[in-house]
Amino acid sequence: MGVKSIVDVNNAEFVLTNLGKDRPIQWYSVGQPQAIEGTDWIVTVLDINIIDQRAIITVKNAATGVESDPITLEKSVPVYLYPVNGPLQYGTAYPGRADLVLTLVDTFIGINNNPYATIQAVTDRETETYWMWRGKNNFKINATGLEPGNYTYQVLLNLTNGNEIRLPERRVTLLGEPVATLKILSRPSNASVYIDGNYRGMTPLTLEIPSGNHPLHSRERDTKLTPQQ
Repeated sequence: MGVKSIVDVNNAEFVLTNLGKDRPIQWYSVGQPQAIEGTDWIVTVLDINIIDQRAIITVKNAATGVESDPITLEKSVPVYLYPVNGPLQYGTAYPGRADLVLTLVDTFIGINNNPYATIQAVTDRETETYWMWRGKNNFKINATGLEPGNYTYQVLLNLTNGNEIRLPERRVTLLGEPVATLKILSRPSNASVYIDGNYRGMTPLTLEIPSGNHPLHSRERDTKLTPQQ
């Protein structure tokens, strides 16, 4: 699985790309620890400045126990977090890999007159390096092992003349492997079902399998299996 892009260049250059999974934008109030959906990361907001559109937070990983010092988030400025020899480090310059990227989206006063901050999280940003040549270049970002969902990636061009070009971030949706719902009947009923040589249950049976051709058989003699989609 991968994400394909085309970049048109005039000089040979290295291209660095990073791909991270987008998490839903979440609302935070002061002093209320909240887990980032689908992760072990917990964010606690210590202070929210509505006028300066700034929030001070701490971040902790519930699985490892690693925790950050207070971090200042400014609106629309990504902060990259990554562990170094145990402690959780952070900064606004992309370090090549980040376990977590947090961006303050907005600060506002809620209907209960309490301040709130909305924060966008991206997890597991990786970097890959490509050598590119004059003209149009195809490259493919490796997405093997990533679960389906929305991801963000960015291309950083390091030109041979020493200049750097950072292209705008792009978002892409990775779809899971296509699946088909299969209903299997038999005559007589209550027959064992093997798909691709693996036991899957007894008839009547309904299950999801990857789309494509799959050998289907039963170990009972004189049994006819009837698959239906």
